[in-house]
Amino acid sequence: MRTIAAAAVIVLSLLFAGCSSDGGDGMLDRDKSYKLKVLYTDQESFMEKYGYYIQADYPNIELQVVPIADVWQSGSFEDIQRNLVRRMEAEEPDLVFLQSWQMPLLQQAGQLKPLKHLLGSETIGNLHPGVKRLLEREGDGELYSIATTFIAEAVFYNKDLFQRYRIPVPDDTADWKQLLELAGRFPSGETLGFYWPPADPGILLETIGLSEGLSYIQNQNGRAAVAMNTDSWANIAKRLKAAYDAGATNRPDENGSSDGEDLFRKGEAAITAADSGYAQKLVDAGVSFEWGVLPLPSADLTKMVLMPEYLIAINKNSRHAEEAAALIRYIQGDKISRLLYNVSSMLPSSMTSTIAADDSHPLHYMYTRDADTAALDSWERIQNMPLEFASRFHETIQSMMAGKIEVREGLQSIEQFGNEQLQ
Repeated sequence: MRTIAAAAVIVLSLLFAGCSSDGGDGMLDRDKSYKLKVLYTDQESFMEKYGYYIQADYPNIELQVVPIADVWQSGSFEDIQRNLVRRMEAEEPDLVFLQSWQMPLLQQAGQLKPLKHLLGSETIGNLHPGVKRLLEREGDGELYSIATTFIAEAVFYNKDLFQRYRIPVPDDTADWKQLLELAGRFPSGETLGFYWPPADPGILLETIGLSEGLSYIQNQNGRAAVAMNTDSWANIAKRLKAAYDAGATNRPDENGSSDGEDLFRKGEAAITAADSGYAQKLVDAGVSFEWGVLPLPSADLTKMVLMPEYLIAINKNSRHAEEAAALIRYIQGDKISRLLYNVSSMLPSSMTSTIAADDSHPLHYMYTRDADTAALDSWERIQNMPLEFASRFHETIQSMMAGKIEVREGLQSIEQFGNEQLQ
């Protein structure tokens, strides 16, 4: 294994030999030796994702990985947090690499160092504004971690199918009503108008409603309350049911083709919705048709729902905080950003990245929009509802879409059951 690792470093050193340093990592001196401890799932995956690339440019940095794969098997949320803190205190890592749902465990426990002053205004200023906003929200205005990447939802469309059936291509201001109407113009049985990968009509209904600025879990006199039997939600449900009735979108038992490939990638669907990583999947699959990307419809065209991913933080007790900060600056540079995008298909969070600067890239528009915190708040309220409510919600929406119950009857049933669960 050590021989393979050494060979990988040599190969990557040759790969980077013609590349100049990114700059901005000024405190990393190639004539000085460094030793940094890193908290990560396991040694092998860290080296494959970050370590070999770092050491190809900085062979003078020794990276010691503190594995935590066993921590995620601890049991309850409280047990995981307790064991994670214990590992931090026992091993004293300098850097912490975690996913977006994991990092708050350490932040809430007060284990992380504030980063704004340590990283400096240039590095912080280069963060995607939406990513920065969400990270600051987690830290009450301070940053306790930096996201190397982010993901966001988008609409993908098959240009060839639109041209074949002489249907106008939607533009970046299209709302859900327009998209579903366009989907209904494709001949049912020949081409699916809108392919919905989850195939769950409840998730699609929520996605449409929240993107249009609605929320069915509201604050009433300081308490959560479900308010879904409204004209706005009923109109969305009726439009969606019409799309199902017309065969314009796939039902729960029609999630994909028999060989496991989705209908959009097969060229059999005109429109789909997926996260930003889907663009790279289309490229990797070498699809035979020309495709385009549109923003997921939103009530506010200056915002979108996004999620920071692959977060990096510094242990509050690190004895090498300056060196750790310098390494974060290096990782945020364009070279590592491009590598992470190629490996994970997640978008670099740095505004200096190649994609952010390339206005011809199909996902470039994602660097021109802020985070839709209102929609995110609504999603979080939904996730905090009892599991029994989620089950009843999705069962009822499916029955509505199948015509087993009327739309208003179903919405009233969801509202009543939800409020009973909240009492």
